Amino acid sequence: LLLQGYSSAVGNPIDVDGDFIDEVAECWETGFTPPQPVGGPTLVLTDVNAAAALGRGRVTGRLIDASTGLGLQGATASLLKGAGVAGYGGLIETAGSSFFDIINVPWNDQTGTGPVAAPYKLKVSKAGYTTGIVEDYVAADPQKPGISLGFFDVENSIRQVSIPPSSANNVFVTDWGTWNSGTYATGTELDQYLFLPLQPVAPGDFGCTVGYDNLPVFGDCGDPGPTGSLLAYPWARWMRDGGPVDGLGTETTNIGKLLKTSPGNEYRLLIWDYFDGTLFEAADAFPVVRLWRGGAVRATVRFDNNWGTAGATTIDGACVSVGGSTPCAWWNVGSLTSTGVFTRINDLGDSNAWPYQGPSGPTVARVGRPRSRTTRVSTGGPRIGGSRASAPSQ
Repeated sequence: LLLQGYSSAVGNPIDVDGDFIDEVAECWETGFTPPQPVGGPTLVLTDVNAAAALGRGRVTGRLIDASTGLGLQGATASLLKGAGVAGYGGLIETAGSSFFDIINVPWNDQTGTGPVAAPYKLKVSKAGYTTGIVEDYVAADPQKPGISLGFFDVENSIRQVSIPPSSANNVFVTDWGTWNSGTYATGTELDQYLFLPLQPVAPGDFGCTVGYDNLPVFGDCGDPGPTGSLLAYPWARWMRDGGPVDGLGTETTNIGKLLKTSPGNEYRLLIWDYFDGTLFEAADAFPVVRLWRGGAVRATVRFDNNWGTAGATTIDGACVSVGGSTPCAWWNVGSLTSTGVFTRINDLGDSNAWPYQGPSGPTVARVGRPRSRTTRVSTGGPRIGGSRASAPSQ
């Protein structure tokens, strides 16, 4: 206990979890003095958090069906340390629930001064969905940070992961949100758009974007409209609308059949901030995009506002600034070829990031265009400490 920092005087209140609130009003009776070992250090007694005393914590997370937004009942989450499993639990056993707990997880930092053990990997097992790693760790790769528990990190809440049913399709899933009062949700509205490769032959649509609504580009998605279809052209479908409508930050686009691509004419995934680019940095945003295929994560791209650092999101020079007079409201995530090869772009720009435009150019009535659904938060995003939030550690 002394090694973990519990050397408080008898009778004093104790803050056992570091939240600046005293959970224990008083240790043993004020007049009580514990027996002292002969020739040893002076000992004191206190009520302690047993997990903290052992250098262990709890990891809480949320697993969602990326198509329906329902919890993955029967799924099991586990933390991997090499080939071994750390902690205990992780099963979502209650119908309608989407939350899991893994307890007895050793801190990666046991002393507060190092050394720090390598982060954990998060694995999820659910029949019909996945048995793979959903949060990976690769040293020096900011897109694969893993999961770490710091010194005295007794309670650790990690980011939501939405998983589509396993299939041979290529499925893009965007997750965003934050923990608040014991649940994971968002009030920030983001929109996911998939630009198909240009197809100047039958059915004759020169361009198509699958998403919430039509963008002003050449062509369209045919009879299915911008929602798309898996049974006909464009052979891709936007599955759900995430954001403040239901509080769940998950949008999913399923590609059933890949059309022919060529260099510079691939599928492109972009995420739109309906406000001015600052909502990407809102405390309940910082979106993460995963490309799923065959029940496995094939690529991960994280929005990271540590501008200028290796692996962080870049800002296109076409924008003045985030939130400026020329908003950087489009996150250019990456491209996908007809052979299933994904290339990360991870650049924040304006609508010039679109791979192709309409006859009136890229700025046709997109910024601030009203839509007939719940008004999104447009305050420039929540601020933390008087500034925009920083990217989460994982």
